[in-house]
Order: sequence, then C-alpha cells, then structure tokens
Amino acid sequence: MRYSNLVNFMPTIRAHRLWRLSACADRIVLNRKFQQYNWSDAAPYTVNRLAKCARKGTERFLNMDEFDRYRADMNEKLVGSNHLGIKRFFALDTQAYEDGALDKRTKELLGLVASIVLRCDDCITYHIKQSVDAGITRPEFLDAFNIALVVGGSITIPHLRRAIDRLDQTLGGENVAETTQHQHD
Repeated sequence: MRYSNLVNFMPTIRAHRLWRLSACADRIVLNRKFQQYNWSDAAPYTVNRLAKCARKGTERFLNMDEFDRYRADMNEKLVGSNHLGIKRFFALDTQAYEDGALDKRTKELLGLVASIVLRCDDCITYHIKQSVDAGITRPEFLDAFNIALVVGGSITIPHLRRAIDRLDQTLGGENVAETTQHQHD
C-alpha cells in the first residue's frame, strides 16, 4: 500500500507524523521499508499503538525539574558545539526577550501564545516558566491561552491541556484561587 493510501487508511493520524510514529510502534514499520509493509494486515491494535506512541512522545517530561535538567544539558551540548550560527541564534533568542519597547512580561506572553499556536510543548513549558518568573498571574495566563486558542483554533486544545498542567506544576497551587471570570470593559 502506498503512503498516500495509508493516509486515507488511518485518517485519525496526521500524515506528517507517520514517519516518526512508524519507528515508535514496536518497530512494526521501518522507515526504509515503509511502503513495503502490508497495511491490510494491520489490526486496530496497530492503529491504537501508533496513537499511543504519539501521546507518549508529548508526555516526555513528567515534572518541571526533569524538563529543566534536560533543557540545560541539551543547550550546553548545542552551544558547546562551537557552531557560530547556533551560538548566534541562542544569543539572539536571549536578547529578544529582554526589556525594550515591550517589557519582559509582555514578550514572554507573546512567546507563550506563539508557542501554543505553533504547538511546541517544550517551548510552551519554557515560556510558562519564564512568564511565572516575570510575575504573570494565573488570570493573565488564562487570557493568553484564550488568545492562542482563538488564533490557533481547536488544534491547540491538547497543548492548552498540557499548558494548564505545566502552569499548575509551576505555580504549585499559588494563584489558583484568584482565577475570576474575565471581562473586557
């Protein structure tokens, strides 16, 4: 069965993730043998297993400390490679969030909204942590989540679920009680 037919066979799995999922599902499919696999033999178990692998990939970090350690280790490896382009980008990224015409709080919320719309869970976690450090409150986060949902659409909802979980982990229960219904004047 060709790749294009496979997409029709499994409509619930996004086409651009099939290659990654193929290697994840008990090595059922090797990328180089992808088109040779007989997908008509694939029982519903296979489809469910692929979906489970996709979910497992998004739950890589169970707590914020693990995220921080992993991020610091991998950033050190990247910057330690002494590649000029990588070093320049890291410097640019750091400088972009410093106070300027917009304050750090606003920039971090912009980064958070963009990360949700782009559906980057690691980026979302990073910007939640930075926003908490910048003094963003839970009601402000919820307002930013709303903007991301309006701009990004319903496809962002799974990322918003993980974002609210990360926010609760980061806040550790503080600011939870101060959530009130938001009203525009």
